[in-house]
Formats: sequence, C-alpha cells, structure tokens
Amino acid sequence: MKLPQALKYSRGARETDPEHLVEESNGEFKYRTLIMFRGGGKAMPEFSLPGGQRQRHAVGPAQENAAD
Repeated sequence: MKLPQALKYSRGARETDPEHLVEESNGEFKYRTLIMFRGGGKAMPEFSLPGGQRQRHAVGPAQENAAD
C-alpha cells in the first residue's frame, strides 16, 4: 500500500477512555491517539522551522495601537 506520511500525537490509554478510542501496540501497551496530521498536500515552509523555533508574526501599526 502507498499511504501518505503521517504525524501522530498520542498518550497512554486511561481506564476512563472509551474502548473504541483505545489502540494496542505489541500486545502490551495501550494508547489513545490525540491528533493525526496526514501528508499529501503542499509543504508550507513558513510553518516548518528548524529546531522547533516559533515563527514571529508581523505586527502592523493597527495592532500596535490596539495594545495601548
């Protein structure tokens, strides 16, 4: 199968999680997917900065005056 790349964030399953949301890995560890991003679209370099740096948003004059 040829599937698009995916980035998946998950955490360990809790007893309070609904059964239909709990997944099992290697028969030992249970987890719950929190969110999944799938590829296939065009990469947007402005949102993928190296080293986990955050992009600073430009602040225009109207926004600067609104903060006063």
